[in-house]
Amino acid sequence: MRWLKGVGLPLAYLAAVIWGFRPPPPGYVLPEPNVVEVTESGVPEVLHSPEPVYPEEALRQRVEGTVRLRVTVDEDGRPAAVTALSGPKLLAPAAVEAVRGWQFTAVPAEIETEVSFLLWHPGPRRIEPAQPVTRVPAFAGRGRHGTVRVVATVREDGSVESARAVSGTRKLMKAAEANVRRWTFRPELHDGKPLRATTVVEVTF
Repeated sequence: MRWLKGVGLPLAYLAAVIWGFRPPPPGYVLPEPNVVEVTESGVPEVLHSPEPVYPEEALRQRVEGTVRLRVTVDEDGRPAAVTALSGPKLLAPAAVEAVRGWQFTAVPAEIETEVSFLLWHPGPRRIEPAQPVTRVPAFAGRGRHGTVRVVATVREDGSVESARAVSGTRKLMKAAEANVRRWTFRPELHDGKPLRATTVVEVTF
């Protein structure tokens, strides 16, 4: 019996240590009576962000750096207001102009973002956004009308790689995406060279 007592004390001590370091029990919160729509993220996602054009004067003066901006995103995912907060003054207007052309997911919010200008990679001097060449008539059934804003990814050959509805008549979003996938575009041109890029279009039913 003595050996049982000798073993029992260490075991009791070990059990006490394990009990003391056990994880806390999970907490449970009762749901609120109000129904709240929750998105995957409270921050809007950037779907389309045209590259800024490096200002000629900044290139001449060898100015580079990062411009920090405050952006107010509206319910359609468009920048309703863009304000430069910091960064080189010669670069701020170009950064603001670029961000005004961005497209976000339709999550109204006020966010901060950055646009960088690098002398070793100044980017194109002339950018021509992709433009539709052939549109397919949009029809979703009798009595179904509305407009849907869509972000399309256009390949170098002008064909549509993908289409994502951002805002508009919810019941028409899938039809709008399918419609845009059948369009053809003149691709985005950087100094005359076609590149794969995104663009924003509206489909009216």
